[in-house]
Amino acid sequence: MSKFSVMDYMNSESMKMAQEELSKPGEITRVSVFDIEPNKDNFYGIRGIELLKESIVMLGGVQENLILVKNPEGSRYKYKALAGHRRRMACIKLVQDGYAEYEFVPADIKSNLTHAVEKAILLLTNSTQRGELTDYEKVMEHIETRKLIEEYKKETGQKGRTRELEAEYLNVSQGQISIYDKIINNLSEKLMKAFEQGKFGISAAYEIAKRDSTDQALVIDYLCEHDQINESDIRRICGSRIKGQVTTDDIPQLQPEP
Repeated sequence: MSKFSVMDYMNSESMKMAQEELSKPGEITRVSVFDIEPNKDNFYGIRGIELLKESIVMLGGVQENLILVKNPEGSRYKYKALAGHRRRMACIKLVQDGYAEYEFVPADIKSNLTHAVEKAILLLTNSTQRGELTDYEKVMEHIETRKLIEEYKKETGQKGRTRELEAEYLNVSQGQISIYDKIINNLSEKLMKAFEQGKFGISAAYEIAKRDSTDQALVIDYLCEHDQINESDIRRICGSRIKGQVTTDDIPQLQPEP
């Protein structure tokens, strides 16, 4: 079987369709920001809204098209956002501040997209800000990238090497992918929410993920009274030794003679 590379993934059917949709205009129109539904698949944070509001006012409005898809008839919102979540939020805030002229934004309306293509567009349009992602967003991007790679493998019949391809695409080591997996598989729901809120970073998340539910409950209790937690705090609260982990102290042959 031929070598399976990141370019194979980028040329997979869903990714090709996403790239094609981004490169060609759909229906260009102006849309009320109150008719746009935020995308539930968008895990990227909405940050820097105040600065973005200032930029929009200085430029006289949003200069770049939001990328939207039409929702089914009878939906609460006419459209769903694929790209432009921050611009949508900034304009909503401006209207709420009394600047009604920013209610309508330029939009590129796409149609007949599969859910996989919609998710690929989300990933592609946010990939340029990868260096600015929070630790939580990096882990979530890992999940979505893996899903798209698995879809590609189904399309083509390729086998194995998902972790290698994902590491290449995200430009991280395979060891880092293992850390992401540990966090996703072992962190409790409450602690994932705390991770999303920025109460601890990737190193602390990994330290917590290595521990059992009793230790994780202790971390949750600590976070009820503190805004942040780090690795030193975790070891102080839960103990430096992880339950089930074997150390040299557990091996009689390695103990010094009395």
